[in-house]
Amino acid sequence: MIRTLQRSHSYLLRMMVLFASALHLLWAFLLVYNPDSIGATAIKVFTDSIDIAGTAVAFSCVALWAIIGIVTEEAPTRWWRAVFLSPQQMVLTISAIASMTAVLSGSYADGTERSWSFILADQAPHILLALFYFLSLLCIIHYDLRTHVVPPPMVPRSEPILDRVSPSDQKEAP
Repeated sequence: MIRTLQRSHSYLLRMMVLFASALHLLWAFLLVYNPDSIGATAIKVFTDSIDIAGTAVAFSCVALWAIIGIVTEEAPTRWWRAVFLSPQQMVLTISAIASMTAVLSGSYADGTERSWSFILADQAPHILLALFYFLSLLCIIHYDLRTHVVPPPMVPRSEPILDRVSPSDQKEAP
């Protein structure tokens, strides 16, 4: 029963990462296919500092990098999976900050003004995804830390090697 819960827990965490990866791959496709998507608040924060092609490549890379991080069954080191998932967390966090800024300012990144409640209702998925992805990342790291086997440290001997008495010396002693 416990193994079944752990396995389903692991699948749910992986689904969160796959959802975020699918979103980033969709954003990359939309940027390449139709540049009108540049005006979206969660995307515009990136296209303001990087060109469209660079942003599409960045979205694709963080998505694929995260997918590699979750499809591997056994992590070689404790922090290996976190290294693969952290770039996507950063992109999600930056998008969530842009969404929160739009809510607080009462206008989208493209300048369209609406009430804060309307913008919050519209941008809540980006904000919540960043939050729940972060919680999933913490759970994944915690699981890797618990299950990763670390060899025990070498324990120093209590007596120096040179001071030991050999078996032949013990026989000669009276």
